[in-house]
Amino acid sequence: RAPMDDHENLPLKPSKRSTAPQHQQMHSTETRVFKGLPRIRWAEDADSGPELAAARDSAYFWWWMFLKESRDYRRALSGRTEEPFASMARDFGRLGDNFDYWWLTRGREIFAEQLALPKVRSLEHGVQVNLDQINPKLVLEVPLTIRRAAILRQIGKLLDEHHEGAKLRVFEHGTAKRKLYAPSRMRLPTLKVLYDVWKARKEAPNGEWHEIGEKLRLSPAFIPYAHDSKEEVKYKRRCMTLVVQRFHRKAEALINFAARGDFPRVK
Repeated sequence: RAPMDDHENLPLKPSKRSTAPQHQQMHSTETRVFKGLPRIRWAEDADSGPELAAARDSAYFWWWMFLKESRDYRRALSGRTEEPFASMARDFGRLGDNFDYWWLTRGREIFAEQLALPKVRSLEHGVQVNLDQINPKLVLEVPLTIRRAAILRQIGKLLDEHHEGAKLRVFEHGTAKRKLYAPSRMRLPTLKVLYDVWKARKEAPNGEWHEIGEKLRLSPAFIPYAHDSKEEVKYKRRCMTLVVQRFHRKAEALINFAARGDFPRVK
């Protein structure tokens, strides 16, 4: 296992204002924006507690957890130069065993949006709109001499024509250095289950697959009852084995893709 940072277990200090070049800093110095997390106040005297609590309850935390299991990543930390592992090692650094410390010293810098999130705004007369900017736009002229309901109805029709709707992948349009894998729909409870399966198998590599499933209660329908016949027990354990093995394969895929910079991704 790669060694931990020397100062990893020191008390956490209050967050400091970013020293990144001005053009890379967010437009607002009072908030940091992480896709998938609530707005975080960002100032020298800000309490890091709410930020850390939000980070622990996020996919960013599980990226850190699964990445710790990657042999490819550990080799990159030891000097392996193949990409994308080498650039991942430069960005994520030594992971250690203290997520809070890693987040405050590494994670928040690579996951925070570098530019303020776009928002709907009113344009002053004479303002020239740059349609070639990073965020695609729909420029509208809204007459204020018709009813509000008519305005909203007409805007809705235009959005139906130009907006992707439910197909939009917000993460694809982020400006963070490292982004979550946009096509993924994997939920946090699922990530936890897959990680638990991986760790259980790692701790007992020669054990029975079905025992992991029964211990974690992955599929209650396949947990034998005391009154089940031998054939019923055999059938349920065979089914549970298939469930656990499928989960384990997904966990392994998450680990492999995490080291390549795509998380949470399984295929």
